[in-house]
Amino acid sequence: MTSENQNPPSGEQQAAYEHTETPTQIGHAATATTELEPPPSNPKCKNACQEKKHWLDYVTFGMEFLGLVVLCVYAAYTIKIYCANNISANAAKSAADTAIDALHNGQRAFVNGTLDRGVVDGSDGKVWRVRVFWRNDGDTPTRTLITHLNFSGMRNQSLPDEFTFPDTWQKGEGNNPLHLDLVAKGRASGMEVFIPVSIVQKIRTYYYFWGWARYHDVFDGTPEHIVHFCAEANTTTVPSTLTSVRVTPMDACLKYNCADESCKQQ
Repeated sequence: MTSENQNPPSGEQQAAYEHTETPTQIGHAATATTELEPPPSNPKCKNACQEKKHWLDYVTFGMEFLGLVVLCVYAAYTIKIYCANNISANAAKSAADTAIDALHNGQRAFVNGTLDRGVVDGSDGKVWRVRVFWRNDGDTPTRTLITHLNFSGMRNQSLPDEFTFPDTWQKGEGNNPLHLDLVAKGRASGMEVFIPVSIVQKIRTYYYFWGWARYHDVFDGTPEHIVHFCAEANTTTVPSTLTSVRVTPMDACLKYNCADESCKQQ
């Protein structure tokens, strides 16, 4: 209602209104047309900047390459020092092991056996006694020494090449080896074999005696030691009057006389 009573603007008022709006529109148009564009780049400056950048790239690459070379040289030198130290350590360990082995071998127990034979009085007359004496030639005592003596007689020829030197047991032995203790430079009697003199006189033949000893020394970590022995007695030349304390020479067998590693090769 109020709007209906309002009078339309006069011609002067309309002109004034249009005059006030026009500058704003002109101002916007002027702003759009007066934006500045960046000046064109200088080709000489652009080339100089590119050359400077390339130079810096070369310097950076050279420094990185030099650092890599230095790192490789340092790594190679470190490896060389490690290898040299490793060789020195191994040499020192080997020398120490050699010294320990030399000490053990120089002071450990060394057991050897010797056969003793002779005629003695037995319960049924004269008997030929053969026994083994064990001696320790080392500077330290033995540990867990066990021994055994075997006997084979009435052979008309020498032992065959395929003979295996088995263990034989006399009555009452019970398949048990003899246990001994040998001090340094000590000596002890081992097992004995008794053969009637009448048999030796009547049956002229070959007699064989063989045996072994196993023992440890006093040094921890060392292997068990072993000694084998074998001797042959040829009674074909024994006199009819067998009364001497030592009778018939006893010769070492061609096999089964060894110690430690050499026994494994037989």
